[in-house]
Formats: sequence, C-alpha cells, structure tokens
Amino acid sequence: MILGLRMFVAQGPADSAGECEVFYSRRSAGPFYKWRITAPETWEVTRVDGGDLLASDLCRLSWKNLPQALQRRVVNHYEE
Repeated sequence: MILGLRMFVAQGPADSAGECEVFYSRRSAGPFYKWRITAPETWEVTRVDGGDLLASDLCRLSWKNLPQALQRRVVNHYEE
C-alpha cells in the first residue's frame, strides 16, 4: 500500500451487475484520478479537474475491496 493513498467510489446506486466499474484515487492532498474499466483486466486512468468532483460525492473504499487488476494498476501509477 502507498502512504497517503485513498480509494473512493461515487455515492449512489451500484450498476445493475452490483459491481463498480469506476473508482477514484487520491494521494494526500494531490489530485483525484478516475479509474474506469475498459476491458477485462484493463483500467484506464484520467486526472479529474478539481471543479468536476467534490470529495463529498465520494465514499471511501477499503483497498482489499478493489479488484486485483486495479490494485496493480494503481500501485504502478503512483510509483512512476
């Protein structure tokens, strides 16, 4: 786990399959990043403009509740 890293999901109902396909991350007071699944085991990341997202719109998520492919991708992203 990376120091100061927090993972989030948007508040609101889950998709019909009951699994979330969009996650957000933030390290310390840095920018938010949006993680979206584009294919099985493939995660696309985009930086979120500060005005487009409010922290109050998000719910924290435990690291252990993230898909393993996303865990690997997030670690690689923040280590670069």
